[in-house]
Amino acid sequence: MKQFRFLFMVLAMLLSVACNTDDNAVVGIMDDYPSESLPVNDLMTVTTDVPVTILDSDYSNVAKAFINRLKHPLNEITNDTKAILIKGSNIAQHTSDSKLWEAVANGAVIIIDQPTFSQMLDAIYQVYLPGFTDADPGEEEHDTHICYDILAFDNQYNFYELNDIYDEDKNESEQTMSPYMNGLYADPLTGWLNEKYSGKVATIRSVTRSASSDLSALMSAQNYTRTYTLRPSGGYASRLENRQCVFTISTNIWAAYKFDEDADYYMIEQTVLGNNNNFWIGSWTGGKWKYQGFFLSRMTVNNRLFHSSDNYGSDNVLKHSDGVYLLDFSPVSTSGQHTITVEESWNLSGEVGLSGVALSGGVGGSVSSSYNVQDMSITALCGNDNNCYNNAAWQFDISTDNYDFSGWSGYSFRKPPLLGTDAYKSVQCWQWKVEHPNNYGDIKILTDLGFDHSYNSYRNKVFSGESYTDNFFNGWYSEYITIRPPYRGTSNE
Repeated sequence: MKQFRFLFMVLAMLLSVACNTDDNAVVGIMDDYPSESLPVNDLMTVTTDVPVTILDSDYSNVAKAFINRLKHPLNEITNDTKAILIKGSNIAQHTSDSKLWEAVANGAVIIIDQPTFSQMLDAIYQVYLPGFTDADPGEEEHDTHICYDILAFDNQYNFYELNDIYDEDKNESEQTMSPYMNGLYADPLTGWLNEKYSGKVATIRSVTRSASSDLSALMSAQNYTRTYTLRPSGGYASRLENRQCVFTISTNIWAAYKFDEDADYYMIEQTVLGNNNNFWIGSWTGGKWKYQGFFLSRMTVNNRLFHSSDNYGSDNVLKHSDGVYLLDFSPVSTSGQHTITVEESWNLSGEVGLSGVALSGGVGGSVSSSYNVQDMSITALCGNDNNCYNNAAWQFDISTDNYDFSGWSGYSFRKPPLLGTDAYKSVQCWQWKVEHPNNYGDIKILTDLGFDHSYNSYRNKVFSGESYTDNFFNGWYSEYITIRPPYRGTSNE
């Protein structure tokens, strides 16, 4: 009996030693490679009926993918032209094209493929001088380097920007991307044109006033949309080589000025869209550990107001103590729901300034949007910045608890929520009030976006097991928007 007990103890010790090999989960170890590969061909997910005139040639591959999405391309400017595509390097020869700039003055969008900062300024100054005082270089440090992969805008402060595909400041050459990736980058611009000309983002919903003129035109939203490239970071980059995700943030701004209060009111609707499929590589084995990844686990967004300045330091933020207030926001903190509806409304009485005109009967309206939040919790961080106390901020967390456990077989994986591995959408709305706005010159929104992606891992032992979840941070992505001011009875129209 003693001999049997001794042998049992020796066997248990050997099992313990064997089971404790590779104690730590190391994502860099990969014995078998995931089988989920990226598509090669352009999926042509989004197309457009908007008539676009194409004036140049030798476009980038992303611009070519955009052209492939046009159902009604034109080779000259006509009365049907809604947008005009040109090459950034040809800006100089287009500055004297009166027909082009007349079309833009009448509301057409100009789309510029790969402009440098100086070429972008040449185009913007054709449209906005003398009123335009600010231009974002797209994080580019040299006037002669490409600042945007694609830039589109009209004469109403509506902008679409695509950048971050490559960076000449870091001596990166233009990437040779597959037709699939070129298509992913072309989709957001195509969708932006569709929404602009379908009226989906053009007007505030349920707008009313006592006067009888066409308020929908007076209450057109200013839209600023920007597309970003998400790349893996740290030691995870080798696992996701040549993979990137495309995310787009779209911000609609309705601005009104209340004369009896000398105050601006801003209603904001902001949407973040993206797809994490390119980071999802499935499951694999490393040593005695099983892994699955990578999936979006957190998205953070923070919005603050700044006054006219090139310095976005704490001294230039518009604070609660300056008479700048966060009046309301949606959503509030929530979890355990399948869908939510975010909404904001306003009802401003008396004389109100809108886009270029004043109304005596007041103005009211609302915005709302519903979306899927299954397996996602939302934490409202609004007003938590102790430097201003009026920021509009949220944290969206997607569940990372993707394990099942059995006392006999140990751990196994559940596939992460679709919001983390496939299409993602979140929407947030809020209202700001700015007292004495003429004191501040241009008023700008600074938006910061942050993304985390995660992986799960486990190893099973005899009658036990252990699991481990880790993440990498994609970094902060920032943009600023100069708000188109409402009519205040001054030259600031």
